[in-house]
Amino acid sequence: MKGKILKAAMLLMIVGGLAGCGKKEGTEDIAIIEEASQTGDMMNAVKTAAQQYAGDNGLVLNVHDVANNTADDYMVAIQEAADAGASVIIGYGEEFEVPLYTMQKKCKKVKFVIMDGAPRKAEGKRASVRKNTHAVIYNEAQAGFLAGYSAVIDGYRNIGFMGGKKQSDVAYYGSGFVQGAEYAASKLGLSAGEVTVRYTYLGTNELSPSVMASANTWYKEGCELIFTSGGSISTAVVKAAEQSDGKVIVSDIAQTSEKQAVVTSAVKNTSDTIYHILGSVYDDSFEGKTQEIMDVSNDGIGLVMDQALFRNFTLDDYNEIVTNIIAGELEVLEEYVSTINAKGDAITHITVNFES
Repeated sequence: MKGKILKAAMLLMIVGGLAGCGKKEGTEDIAIIEEASQTGDMMNAVKTAAQQYAGDNGLVLNVHDVANNTADDYMVAIQEAADAGASVIIGYGEEFEVPLYTMQKKCKKVKFVIMDGAPRKAEGKRASVRKNTHAVIYNEAQAGFLAGYSAVIDGYRNIGFMGGKKQSDVAYYGSGFVQGAEYAASKLGLSAGEVTVRYTYLGTNELSPSVMASANTWYKEGCELIFTSGGSISTAVVKAAEQSDGKVIVSDIAQTSEKQAVVTSAVKNTSDTIYHILGSVYDDSFEGKTQEIMDVSNDGIGLVMDQALFRNFTLDDYNEIVTNIIAGELEVLEEYVSTINAKGDAITHITVNFES
């Protein structure tokens, strides 16, 4: 009870403008804000890159845990980091967007970095990035496209997308996967129905036996390859693939499997991006009021090819499709797959089965 009272008091100070949020001398230099459900591959990559920079430069990094997944709890955690003297505060994903909208204004002398998101007054509203904030937006649709395209070109015909929570980054991965499979099927001249895509959201980004059970069921029912996105669920899907002799394409960061279940990874260039932005904070070249788009044109996303286990899809095939995307010869839509499917003539060479 005492903790709840203290937190409520701090929140009143924050929203009321009474709590100071300037740069202070304190116990840390770099702060990361993390909520429990975010713990997973992408968040771990962010923390690893930030810790590398901190270690290389004699700086102190601290992770501030958010009590619950609410904007109020995020703001309290941000205030705690600012009070501890952090020069830069890093957050991740949609959960960080709304609290950052408020705190970037309150903490004008603190630099903010948001990965996979941008500050917004409310969910779905237009982004509002102030001069002390740098937002990094990844084109998950392009990454998903490469995953779907490569899978079909490689010879897989019964494939699936298994997402975690239906968040925009997860949904764009799935949408791109369907678009890539459709484009590959059309390029190969396959007739409608030769390629089947199962498509679902599991409603969780956390590792659990139920995720593994769902993936096992798909494999047993004939699904050859699953593309997966959403926190830690990829770990469960990979384990299921190893048990069922199935294949996986994972997202966000590179992963491998002892039993060679992982065909490739659709990755985001997190390490270089974080390292560069943190460097800009400390050499006074920080670019605020910026939404940096990371896509195939700047190597922000892509497939891991040097460790890939494709049967037919080659590096030349990969370079060709990436070149075509960069040149604008084909467009990957950043729209939900339901929107694309509703157009009627956008998905004609494959069959997509949506599952609840």
